[in-house]
Amino acid sequence: MRDLCIIFLCLNFSSCGFIKSLNDSSDDELDNKVVFVKLNTFKITPSWFETIPINYRLDNNDSNELTTHEFFDVNATLDKTTQEINFIVLNPRNSPNNYQIDLSTGKRYLAHPFCDQDDVWGKYASSIGAPNFTMGIIPRYLTTDGNPMEIMVFGRENYYKDNDQNKFHRIKIVGGIVVQKCLKMGCLKNSEWQSNLILVAVDFYDTKYTGVENIRDLKKIVDWDYTKAFIENYQGRIHTLKEEKPFSRYLGDITALESINFMEKYGKFFDSAGLVSLQKSCLVIYEYVEKKLYNVVKAKTVDPLEFMKNFKTFYEKYREPFYTCSKYVSTGNINHDLNKMWFMSYLIGFLHLTNLDYVYSCTQRSWMYNAYDPNAKKKLYNQLELFLDCKTERAVETAFSTIPYMFNQLKINKRDYYRFITYDNIPDGSHQKIFNWVKMDNKINQCEGDKEVRKFFDQEIFPNDKKVELFIPNN
Repeated sequence: MRDLCIIFLCLNFSSCGFIKSLNDSSDDELDNKVVFVKLNTFKITPSWFETIPINYRLDNNDSNELTTHEFFDVNATLDKTTQEINFIVLNPRNSPNNYQIDLSTGKRYLAHPFCDQDDVWGKYASSIGAPNFTMGIIPRYLTTDGNPMEIMVFGRENYYKDNDQNKFHRIKIVGGIVVQKCLKMGCLKNSEWQSNLILVAVDFYDTKYTGVENIRDLKKIVDWDYTKAFIENYQGRIHTLKEEKPFSRYLGDITALESINFMEKYGKFFDSAGLVSLQKSCLVIYEYVEKKLYNVVKAKTVDPLEFMKNFKTFYEKYREPFYTCSKYVSTGNINHDLNKMWFMSYLIGFLHLTNLDYVYSCTQRSWMYNAYDPNAKKKLYNQLELFLDCKTERAVETAFSTIPYMFNQLKINKRDYYRFITYDNIPDGSHQKIFNWVKMDNKINQCEGDKEVRKFFDQEIFPNDKKVELFIPNN
């Protein structure tokens, strides 16, 4: 399990081993597979899932056909001299919806609709709706918060509407903007705001942007006031009992060179060798979970105490690397082993809840909020200690079965929660196969009261027909 600890530390705390600087992002093996489409556009060739065993990988449309992973199958390939880099389109200019990417599957999903709303800061007089630029991400590149590096691209807006699926594009960085987010119910001090960088780029095949070398040049030909207002509002606002407070704020812009230096210093980049290490290390822990937890449940004849003993060991020693791996490597294949896929999904849901500061009590047969005790300077409860009262696998069965209910309660109370996406087949959805939990934050869009917009936010948290039956013994 030593490799698991290494992978966990690399992903969470440092840029070591397989996570390298973007300046070292040359990748001959991947470059040999690049398929040119036209101009600055290239087709994504599947490779990530090729080396993942069939019982863990995501297959394309219920078949064994390899599918693309839009984050790992493309190299960023930064050229510091020309400031060119590859990017993946998520939302073309004027898109009515905000799509995000699930990193474990490399598939996009509908995060929420864009809609007209007033400026939460009260500075922009007109309504704010869709983006006036193309929104995308840099492949294989994570920011300091563990999410894909975002990029704003100006130019050839209509082109990206028709070339946003299974393709990547090459553009020129002209700068970056520093954006801060308030991760609490209200940030009173500057230190409580979390800073991040969004790259700004232009499409060099759009003659309108010929000669644009920096953001100062860009501001002369685009409505930058609207751009700034959009960035500060599109992710929603913090809702309190008395008022709505800003969630995001724009601090300012920096040069292209400063942006690239920031990326190299603080970001995490996966090279090809690192992707192999990531897969291998995560598969080790998945096989451990399958052997020690799922197979014990599947047998239905083993002493129930064995499962609880194994579950406690997993939670104490391996939950963190497993949880980290589940963000980047798919944990099951519904076409290969349906029950194992659902077991892994419930297990990940369990860890999502504990990471949202909830613990499960077997004596109370319920989840409890694990508040921080300022006097003791620690949380009120310790999940491992609470496990001492869990005598059989039925305790975990009950905990698992109430996970969707708990997420629904968090949603009702306007807290961060998770919902499970099978196929993103809702109206305007991506229609991609996901089968994973996605995080929904507690930020409110001003237009959520609209009937059509409300339909999106009223989606079910978890498929109603997927009950916990894995623990029920054979008759």
